[in-house]
Amino acid sequence: MAITDTFTDCTSYQLILLSLGTLTLLYAILRLTTTLYAITRPSRLHLFRPHSHPPWALITGSTDGIGLALSQELAAQGFNLILHGRNPTKLRHLTSLLSVSHPHLQTHTFIADASLPLSPSSTDSLLTLLKTHSIHLTLLINNVGGNSNIPGGPWTYFHSRTTADIDESLNINMGFATRLTHALLPVLLGSDNRDGCQRLVLNIGSLAALGAPKLNVYAGTKGFLLSFTRALHAEMGMLARDRGNRGDRKDRGDPGGSVKVQYVFVGSVQSAENKEPVSMFNPSARTWARAALRRVGGDEAVVTPWVGHAVQRLFLEGMPEEWREWVFVKGTRKVERGWGKEEGKGKGG
Repeated sequence: MAITDTFTDCTSYQLILLSLGTLTLLYAILRLTTTLYAITRPSRLHLFRPHSHPPWALITGSTDGIGLALSQELAAQGFNLILHGRNPTKLRHLTSLLSVSHPHLQTHTFIADASLPLSPSSTDSLLTLLKTHSIHLTLLINNVGGNSNIPGGPWTYFHSRTTADIDESLNINMGFATRLTHALLPVLLGSDNRDGCQRLVLNIGSLAALGAPKLNVYAGTKGFLLSFTRALHAEMGMLARDRGNRGDRKDRGDPGGSVKVQYVFVGSVQSAENKEPVSMFNPSARTWARAALRRVGGDEAVVTPWVGHAVQRLFLEGMPEEWREWVFVKGTRKVERGWGKEEGKGKGG
């Protein structure tokens, strides 16, 4: 009797372990499959290009890095652009640069300092611009962000930061995108949808949202954008169903069309601040932007368009928390040392 009970207990224990292992393996396969599908599927950018109106996109932080690359790629894809920045000279230079490459391109500028709360007068001027010029906005890219204007460098212990730079980081990386989306969402929902064109809001995120140390406030704001995007993605789906206008079908008489909201995970990208050589895990901004525009616009709330970053995200999210923290700490130390060397070179010149 005792031997039989022991055998039964062992068998039950092994069955539980086998079941847990099978479920874990199936989950890993599902994650890998969905990631590969998102990376390899055909572009859906055409869904956001209306047939009866010129397509328009608004890109925040459009004069540098990823924002500049997205502006260049969207212009090449036939989108007219509203270029946001806080420096009028840089915006004029970008407008001239794009007009040379794309003579038929139409552009407008939206000047606002993202480090400050977005004012009602700024939103009013933007809404007036859209109405006055009959701009059919179909794509909003909340790209502006950063963590570099901190005394001592971007990697700083939280207790060493000042209240002023914390407030600035909160505004640049979180507040500006939230307020701008709030101002423009009624416009996107109210756009004429008779031609079946959808609208898209992209919130540019970061792998730092998974817990990067010494990027504390920046990581937190990107984590906020991740949760905000997921909530708004679900909300837009509820609204579409409530209105009898499913996201994958043409309009059924409701004046509000389909709006998709996506969070775009980004890892390391070569830029003026990041001069590391181009690699699988550190693409150029232009290469990353081209990949992103090919892979956004699906039904998922979160997308990682660059294959190297997708691999990093899979590993980081699949690790036990203690391992992930160790990886982030080691990575932070390495990047800090590289950044310090680049800063030394810059000062020496």
